[in-house]
Amino acid sequence: VSFQVDEVSPDARRGWSVLARGSAVDLDLASDGGVRVDTWIPGEKEHWLSIEIADVTGRQIVNPTGA
Repeated sequence: VSFQVDEVSPDARRGWSVLARGSAVDLDLASDGGVRVDTWIPGEKEHWLSIEIADVTGRQIVNPTGA
């Protein structure tokens, strides 16, 4: 599986991207000591995954003129 996070700043004409790749692992939060996971989207969540990361890559995009 992969998980990617990007950010772009149009005013500064720059951005970045980070990609993590690995294997998905099913989490059993009920038997994991009551770990609490906060989400941005409301509602009951019945299934959670974790990523055992094998590789992380990233890049930054910058305006070469600095303008």
